[in-house]
Amino acid sequence: MKTFLHSGYTFTEAENDVKYKIIFLNSVVGFAALIAFIMGIIRLNSSYILMGFIDIIFSIVFLFFLFQLRTSKDKIDFISNALIFTAYLLFTAIYLLADNQSSRFSVYYLLLTSAFFLKGRKVGFYWLLVIILTIVTIHLANFLNISYTHLDIFSTSIYLIALYFIMNIYEEIKESQNKTLLALNTTLDSTVKQRTQELERANVELKKEKEKFEILSQTDQLTGLHNRHHIKDIFNFEATQAKRYKTDISIIMMDIDFFKDINDSYGHNAGDQFLKEIAHILKTTLRESELIIRWGGEEFLIIVPKANLSKAKEIAERLRTKIEQHFFINIEKRTASFGIADYKEDESFDALLVRADHALYDAKENGRNCVKTR
Repeated sequence: MKTFLHSGYTFTEAENDVKYKIIFLNSVVGFAALIAFIMGIIRLNSSYILMGFIDIIFSIVFLFFLFQLRTSKDKIDFISNALIFTAYLLFTAIYLLADNQSSRFSVYYLLLTSAFFLKGRKVGFYWLLVIILTIVTIHLANFLNISYTHLDIFSTSIYLIALYFIMNIYEEIKESQNKTLLALNTTLDSTVKQRTQELERANVELKKEKEKFEILSQTDQLTGLHNRHHIKDIFNFEATQAKRYKTDISIIMMDIDFFKDINDSYGHNAGDQFLKEIAHILKTTLRESELIIRWGGEEFLIIVPKANLSKAKEIAERLRTKIEQHFFINIEKRTASFGIADYKEDESFDALLVRADHALYDAKENGRNCVKTR
């Protein structure tokens, strides 16, 4: 049934108007063709032979146009016009010749509603005028006995006009509802778009805040260096890389000599300024690949990828010399001690850290301001 009503076509969302017109023609005109054919057979078996032939001919014409509709939906306007005009001719013939049907006026209501639905209110109004003019003209000409009184003609005309205005009001209500719905959809789309943009902005800001807090959680606020947060994960990654590419990795533990004396003699503000200067020396002396961590109050840890014990010792000596030669604000000269350990395969970070810490202890036991290895 659906295939018949759609004439075998499939329709996109934009073709809904065409789809419903085709469904209307197939259902209404198909039914009208069937009724016309049945009435034709009945009339051929009675005394209304001429009207019987007319019914059968028009049923064939209806079917012909419906067949044409199946060959090209692009011809929908032409076919609908042709079918409306054909129906007009048939209904007028019924009005003139089927004088045994007292209700033959009713077919014009079908014609008016079909024209209104298929062609719109403007063309529907023109067909209203044509129908009224036809029945009035035939009645006034009085060349056939149509067995209707003036009151019948007048009443039918009024009913046709009333039917048109009812359909017209319904169409206006439908258009008004469509406009309201369109306005609501537009407002809703705008609101959804606005809310989506706000949500996207909020997500961007949230992501920035998350990144900011992530950085803050991993950064020492005084020196701007890394803190101990995630240090094991970072080292494990570097250790994995070293194992994969058969390279070395070492760590350097650094401790400021007699840092407590700085706080005691110059105050904590001076101590903080001193640590900032130490951090600056470390950052300007080391490469970006060498990770610097503030390990404790005056202790620093440096992870040195692709460096064996000898290379790490060279780096530590360079740092020791720079610190020793630097003139610190308000504090003058200071020194630092260094302990170094190189990574052994499958060694844990804690075990490596213990060896570096022992090397640092050796440096302090040997007079400070020196580099020791383990």
